[in-house]
Amino acid sequence: MRLLDAPSLAGSDGIAQLHQLQGDMREALRAGNYTRVRQLDDTCTVMLDKLIELHREQPGTLLQTMLDLKQMYADLLTECSARPAQVC
Repeated sequence: MRLLDAPSLAGSDGIAQLHQLQGDMREALRAGNYTRVRQLDDTCTVMLDKLIELHREQPGTLLQTMLDLKQMYADLLTECSARPAQVC
């Protein structure tokens, strides 16, 4: 059995993966799957740390992606405040 290599987060591949994670989080939020939102949030934290390190020399693309992610988290907070019993 061969393990797959972890995908690279360097360059546009990393940005694309962050966009995918963001889409997955939005979908989980729409579905009310808060367990999945929490899992993806944990993944996002690790991914962001790695992306920041890898894109230190060219932060422009990463900055826009992070601004998009910030909006997604604002939407998440709005949803959580509307449904606190389901989220907690």
